[in-house]
Amino acid sequence: MTSRAQIEANRRNATHSTGPKTQHGKLIARSNALKHGFLSQNLFLKDESPKEFKQLMEEMHEALCPEGILEEMLVEKIVSAYWRKRRLIQAEIDLLGRKEEYMMTVLGSQNTRVAFMGDTGNAMINLSRYESVMEKSFYRALHELQRLQGMRLGQPVMAPPIAIEVNIDEGSKGPEDIEMSQL
Repeated sequence: MTSRAQIEANRRNATHSTGPKTQHGKLIARSNALKHGFLSQNLFLKDESPKEFKQLMEEMHEALCPEGILEEMLVEKIVSAYWRKRRLIQAEIDLLGRKEEYMMTVLGSQNTRVAFMGDTGNAMINLSRYESVMEKSFYRALHELQRLQGMRLGQPVMAPPIAIEVNIDEGSKGPEDIEMSQL
């Protein structure tokens, strides 16, 4: 447990922070940890257009016809997952084409090159994993929206589809070593 003296020392030390002081400096520091932006809380990266996103949102809104706040939220989740998946597709194209300047300027920094191009050799595995996350998010939201809209329209509503994920360890010997989990 932290003692009273440690708490006071931490408070005194915090007053000597060397972090950014100006608004501009704080804005820059916000994205220090950004590696590739696939799971970023910020929806737009340097080269992405909020106008294009707004147009996509309007088109999806028109196509999916949400009613009420819950359906609106699901449409937003669908659009966000699609937007982030586009990012992945572009990164994969650039990774395969080895367009390093894209990786450095658009996605951010040296970290991106290491994460997807360099040292680990796991670039495609990482992209595939992120793509899977975005796709699951997209379809879960879409299926839930369809289920809610069906209920609203008085149609018989079935339970959401069951997804089964199969994980196979590198050291597995056979079918008995397969781990299955219901999502």
